[in-house]
Amino acid sequence: MQIVNLEETKKICLNILVQFDQLCKKNGLHYSLAYGTLIGAIRHNGFIPWDDDIDVIMQRDDYERFLNLGYFREEQNNYGIIHYKMGSRYFYPYAKMFDRRTCLEENGMKNNLFGVYIDIFPIDSAGKTLASAMKNKTKCKKLEKYVLVSMKDTKNTTNLLRKLWYSLIKIIPGKIYCDKIEKIALKNKSDHHNFLTNMVWGYDAKKEVGAIRNWGDFSLKSFEGYSFDVLSEYDYFLKKVYGNYMELPAEEKRVSHHSTITYMK
Repeated sequence: MQIVNLEETKKICLNILVQFDQLCKKNGLHYSLAYGTLIGAIRHNGFIPWDDDIDVIMQRDDYERFLNLGYFREEQNNYGIIHYKMGSRYFYPYAKMFDRRTCLEENGMKNNLFGVYIDIFPIDSAGKTLASAMKNKTKCKKLEKYVLVSMKDTKNTTNLLRKLWYSLIKIIPGKIYCDKIEKIALKNKSDHHNFLTNMVWGYDAKKEVGAIRNWGDFSLKSFEGYSFDVLSEYDYFLKKVYGNYMELPAEEKRVSHHSTITYMK
């Protein structure tokens, strides 16, 4: 297998986003660029220079329709999709669309489930009132920590209390924690308007709850020479989550959140 450098990995990731956008348009599904990808579109017209991943958000109904597209059941397609209900060793409560022609080594661990990917997060109503929305999101954030511990290699943990805590959490499979997160996220599924939030992952309740306003009102922004949908109120979203997102971080913080090696099969 051939190792692919960072710039080539970004191109592969961008191609996945282009294919994702085409599938959404073909099937009448709506999405928005989100998080660092949205900052990149607004501040850099593309990737944040030191970043190498892509995030999108979709309202739950469109998200579920996307997961069930027949396109992904056709093995001859270059792109696949994975979700915790589809992969026995994949325990994130959100989906990834990936390039089948690639494979990854992330944080020193080989990954045989998927290759270069984009993250696809569902957004749900967090609750009918601000208080209930904050409470529900906080519950999900706590369970998110359990999901991460369930996948964590804890053999080298030296703190005995922490090791015991990890051991207790790892008794329960990560899929069960994902189920619990999704159950909370779907509590208000019939409510398509109040406190739409990325319930299953993301940032804490203070930053996320109420960050999305007027879902369905989108505009186009340039990203690496292509135009993709973003929330028309992207400025409100980004300020709520990040504060002054137009200000560049200190140089020592301009690093990728991922330690990834990409291979072409």
